Amino acid sequence: MALDFNSVNWLAVIVSAVVAFFIGGAWYGAIFAKAWVSVHGFAEDELAIMQKQQLRNFGVFLIGDVIMATVISLVYAKLGVTSAMQGAYIGAMLWLGIAATLGAARNAAYSKSIPAFFIDTFHELACLATVGAIIGGWQ
Repeated sequence: MALDFNSVNWLAVIVSAVVAFFIGGAWYGAIFAKAWVSVHGFAEDELAIMQKQQLRNFGVFLIGDVIMATVISLVYAKLGVTSAMQGAYIGAMLWLGIAATLGAARNAAYSKSIPAFFIDTFHELACLATVGAIIGGWQ
């Protein structure tokens, strides 16, 4: 099966990636910053290192969001997704079948708490459903 990059709506990919990036900023900044630090047990020195690497991390996050949106666009083109509702639904199903299950395994392997799992994986749900809705509605 060949991937048809001509089917990708690049404007929808860029817009949805930027939206996902800002969801992450709001999620881990304004909404859950203190709780996220607390449930992951980060020490002050770890937070200082993260702060120094913030620009690099933001670049990685944005590139990841573009790749995620591109792959979703390719999958949706093959599936014939043509509405925001279909896109959000399939995004949520991708979360349930892939992101949530991998997140649960990662959480167990690193002995993280249930609240850590919920903060991190519900961010992924918000991103996948939103990117899915944008890509699906913009096909």
